[in-house]
Amino acid sequence: MTARAERLWWSASVPSVGKRLLGRRLAPISNQIADHSLAVRVKKPRLRTGLSDPVRLGKRYTAGEAARISGVNTRTLRRWLVGEYGSIRTSEPVLQAESQKPETPLRLSFVELIEVVVAAEFRSRRIKIERIRRARDFMQREWSLKYPFAHVELDSAGGEILHHFDEQDPDAPALAVSTDGRQWTLPGLVRRRVQEFVHLADDGFAIRWYPRGPNVPIMVDPRFAAGRPAVADRGVTVDIIKRRSLNAGQSVEEIARDLRVAETAVEAALSFDIAA
Repeated sequence: MTARAERLWWSASVPSVGKRLLGRRLAPISNQIADHSLAVRVKKPRLRTGLSDPVRLGKRYTAGEAARISGVNTRTLRRWLVGEYGSIRTSEPVLQAESQKPETPLRLSFVELIEVVVAAEFRSRRIKIERIRRARDFMQREWSLKYPFAHVELDSAGGEILHHFDEQDPDAPALAVSTDGRQWTLPGLVRRRVQEFVHLADDGFAIRWYPRGPNVPIMVDPRFAAGRPAVADRGVTVDIIKRRSLNAGQSVEEIARDLRVAETAVEAALSFDIAA
């Protein structure tokens, strides 16, 4: 059959036979498009999917350091990030540490540390850790975010998305709360913790944490002091200030003068206990 004859055959056949076949195939596609349109209307907010910053993704914290900073013990950290596998007990990871093998020493990135802090705050409400894992998986799927607990939208839209999760996975206590049954937000202590984070406008992921709130000049920021607790914007670690006081017997005024930091910052460092 020549090319011209083939085109003529096709144009003649499609109206009578092809349309019926195509109609059967296009019907489910149309339904999928309708379903997708509905899903797009329900899904919100539209978020960026990834993080490529080596400063926040670098494995800078040992298990001991992360435990001291977050207040979560090392065994729990390993269970949450790597999972627990054995003949007696098996549990899947809650947060799934990036590039971490079960047999290697545990190390965390800054964003993983932030996710641990948020998970611990939910856990303090006696929410089962498996339910926290399912909620985080739900947020990952809905928002296309690898680290949803470390993203700014957890603060602004977390209550709504977790309310949808609560409806699909009902159990007590709920992960979202409401005073009027219409607007949903994070539980008080969780919301307060999340508001201690500073997020970059470029990608929405956390870059800094004020563990005692933004009014206390102590920060955890991977750009300063290798991410250890330090005086805000100066990089002088809490440990250095405490050693000056305890080992060298220096006064607040002497430490402030030698390290060129405010006396209020020195006092904040001396009274600071990250795991309290």
